[in-house]
Amino acid sequence: MEGKVFAQLDGASDRDDTLWYLDSGATNHMSGSHDAFVNIDSGIHGSVRFGDGSEVEIEGAGTVLFEGKTGEHLPLTGVYFIPRLTTNIVSLGQLDEGGCDVHAKHGVLRIYDEKGWPIAWVKRSANRLYLLRVKIAWPLCLSACANDSAWLWHERYGHLHFDALRKLEEWGMVRGLPHVKNVHQLCTDCVTTKLKRSPFPS
Repeated sequence: MEGKVFAQLDGASDRDDTLWYLDSGATNHMSGSHDAFVNIDSGIHGSVRFGDGSEVEIEGAGTVLFEGKTGEHLPLTGVYFIPRLTTNIVSLGQLDEGGCDVHAKHGVLRIYDEKGWPIAWVKRSANRLYLLRVKIAWPLCLSACANDSAWLWHERYGHLHFDALRKLEEWGMVRGLPHVKNVHQLCTDCVTTKLKRSPFPS
């Protein structure tokens, strides 16, 4: 893997989990912050070489959750965990490979999901970089909410998203449906079953 970014290495005090560089030259999403991941497969190893000739070791790969504007959780999958890396990188090529639509025009980078819904609009900075400031999200474990009737109804309706459950309750379309509070929480089963990746080459 040959990346075309100049990475900042070995400075844990300078690490900012909320700042991500959108890079068209990076081969993969990467982060050095273990706390940003909701899960990591530590069995994945390798190395990445950066544009300045430096090489770092990959010590796992996993998923990072971003919180959207309305509180929804957006998973970024296939993120390499590189402890020496102090910057966070989103590979635009990897987004494209995953089905996202990426456009840069007139100083704005627009990213849409595979259904055409906007994920992010990022203005170009003065030094010609696209920097995305995000909030890291954490899933709400179903086992911790077993007594919450909203989760019970979420399962009864085949894991229907909470916003739709809330509308059913508000519009009086279902008798006995309680008030749904967790409209922006994440169901880990929903995320796991909806994840997609390209097949491995034969």
